[in-house]
Amino acid sequence: MNRLAFVTTSAAGALAASAKPPSARAVAGLTGDWSSTASGEGSCGDSVGRFQLTVTQSGKSVTGSYYGGTASLSGTLDGNVLVGTWKETDGTGSLRFIFSDDRNAFEGSWSIPGSTSMGGWSGERAQPSLPATP
Repeated sequence: MNRLAFVTTSAAGALAASAKPPSARAVAGLTGDWSSTASGEGSCGDSVGRFQLTVTQSGKSVTGSYYGGTASLSGTLDGNVLVGTWKETDGTGSLRFIFSDDRNAFEGSWSIPGSTSMGGWSGERAQPSLPATP
């Protein structure tokens, strides 16, 4: 193969690889530490604040802990949306996080079933992203 043909073939291959739709490109997994902030009324009536959230992702399953390991969350990831539950010593409820396309930040909400308590929950990655889990 002559040099021009090789360069043209290589360039065409690189262009085809970069033209994959976002869903076909590798995206960061969620595993790692996150700086998160929750707002609204906490389950014990107090305003919640900023805290570290540690997350582990295995396929579509996501688990995590916060408040120094005394509270947890679990859920299922569908695309960039995590739907699940949170659990603390004095309450349990639902959560919904929407992650940015690069999965380095999220915006979401939490709620307590049967209660008017509801709030926002956001976060950003506290360390470099890890490869996605197949």
